[in-house]
Amino acid sequence: VSTIATSLAVSNTGDIGNNKFVVASGAQQFFVTGSGNVGVHTDQIDDGIEFKVEGDGLFTQGVGIGTTQPRCAVDLANVVDVRGTGRDRLAYILPPRVDTAQRNNLTNLAGVTTEAGAIIYNTSTNKHQGYNGTSWNDLY
Repeated sequence: VSTIATSLAVSNTGDIGNNKFVVASGAQQFFVTGSGNVGVHTDQIDDGIEFKVEGDGLFTQGVGIGTTQPRCAVDLANVVDVRGTGRDRLAYILPPRVDTAQRNNLTNLAGVTTEAGAIIYNTSTNKHQGYNGTSWNDLY
């Protein structure tokens, strides 16, 4: 194991700026900035973003925000405990916002059907809706 004092570029012959670790180049690269921010399949990280992925992600276990031990597939229960100030004002989630026409074209990744239990916010009706496997229904 070696220590790299400045930076390391793999399959990238361009100027990597202040980045410390870069694999590939352009929009396909993986990199770590000098401040520890991570970019995957992108060539930039926007201000205020510490981890950016341009594309789909696959997690084989749970995903937790505000916890190191997720208790279910997506655990947001402790989101206000995330370090930083003012996080309590961010303690909500937003479902996908689509209009009725877009909703009627939703499918799963296989392009087959909409999954029972899907939830959206319908901008045509200004209602949260859920799919029961047969039809979309207003949730309130």
